[in-house]
Parts: sequence; structure tokens; C-alpha cells
Amino acid sequence: GATSMRDHECASCGCALLGPNGQQLVSFASAPPAEEAGDGQKLFCRACRDERLGPPCRGCGLPAPRSSSVLAGNSVWHADCFRCAEPGCGPLGLEYHEHDGELLCTEHFVLRNAPSCARCEGPVAGGGVSALGRAWHREGF
Repeated sequence: GATSMRDHECASCGCALLGPNGQQLVSFASAPPAEEAGDGQKLFCRACRDERLGPPCRGCGLPAPRSSSVLAGNSVWHADCFRCAEPGCGPLGLEYHEHDGELLCTEHFVLRNAPSCARCEGPVAGGGVSALGRAWHREGF
């Protein structure tokens, strides 16, 4: 069907989302399916979307209402999306680590970042020995 200028306005404040040549004037996002209207989704400017629906979750990109979201690593997360970046690992608790832009549980942070033992090549977390320029488990030194 034909598109009208109303199709390019924020559903909340009415600001223009697209210019006359179709160029994007503001950052905008569509609402999730729960906010759908008719055959299409309502479009909101970034300010209205964040205010009405919550900022986008860093994990899935859908709005994360402030009342039920987690703020971590300078990002907002749904509680279910706040998980260790290691495949198959579970949700994160109060203790987590940020490394190379990813959130990790303590176990996977240590596995990825601890030096390897010169004898067994396993990760040497706290309590190891450093000698001959290498890391060693205390038991294997």
C-alpha cells in the first residue's frame, strides 16, 4: 500500500523519523510484537522507545524494562540474557568478569586468562608458583 508521512513519525511523540527522501533523521526502533498495531509495528524514536519500553538488551536487542533488567558492563540485560559468554554455561550471578567485551563467570574467566602450568598445561589460578619465567601449580613444582 501507499505510505503516508504518519508512517514515518514516532508513535509516541510524533517527531519525524524519516526525511522527505527517506533518509533517517533520528535513531528509531520498532516495538516488540506485544506492541504491534494493526498489520505493522509501531515505530518509536530512540528516546520514546527507551522511556516507554526500556533500552535494548545487549544480549538479544529487545527492549529491557528497567524494573526487571540487569545493569552490567555498561549495558542493560534481561535477567535471562545475562549469561556467561561461554557456550553451554548458565546465568551469571553477582560475581562476573568482563573480558574482551564479553561477560564471563569466574570459572571461564580463569580458564581463558590464567597462565598455563609448565608441567600439566592446566590453568594456574591463585596459589601457583612463578619460576624460570613460567607458571607452575604448587603441587607440581
